[in-house]
Amino acid sequence: MKYLIIILSILFCNSAVNAQLRLGLKANYAKTLGSSNTIQYGDENGHLLYEMDYISTKDCSSFGLTAYYETGYLFFQGDMMYRKCEVNFGLREYTVEQPSNFNFSETYHLIHLPIAGGVKYGNLRFGVGPIFNLNVQSDIVLDEMELFEVNGRDLSMGFQFMVGYKLHKFVHLDLKFERTFNNVADHYRYKYSQRNLEVSPNILSVGLGFIL
Repeated sequence: MKYLIIILSILFCNSAVNAQLRLGLKANYAKTLGSSNTIQYGDENGHLLYEMDYISTKDCSSFGLTAYYETGYLFFQGDMMYRKCEVNFGLREYTVEQPSNFNFSETYHLIHLPIAGGVKYGNLRFGVGPIFNLNVQSDIVLDEMELFEVNGRDLSMGFQFMVGYKLHKFVHLDLKFERTFNNVADHYRYKYSQRNLEVSPNILSVGLGFIL
């Protein structure tokens, strides 16, 4: 994975030179939008064994590089940032005499790659585009439980809608709505069921870029 990151960095800088893009630094703060949810898991006879809860996703922060290009009324913007996210779950096991809640968190270290293009009017920009999140490292908790199989994903995707404003020639402000395509627990497979938590938290984020 580290070699992939190095290659992406080289391609990012090389494309910026060839296309005469403006490079800069960017920081982003993301607020997760989503509600809690619960799913029940049983055995082959339908007896309840587990209940899993999605509780919340902590607000994420990102920082890294940005590239910007504009011509006429059109613009292109691409970012390559490090993002850290923490997801909170709960689990109840009914195979014991006194079931209790087991709350746990999973942390994901991502290379966050949002790409947007659109139109600009004065200092305002309106754009859309895909989002790619490369999983560099993840802390999975239930990987040793007998009835749960872990199938971690290296790539998750989404789509963004953004509104940008140029505060200064070198300072750009972005407000984004990020639509997530993946479920929070789709890396888990339960032995007796293909169902998982149907929660795909969306993200509302604000970013500040310093572009040379």
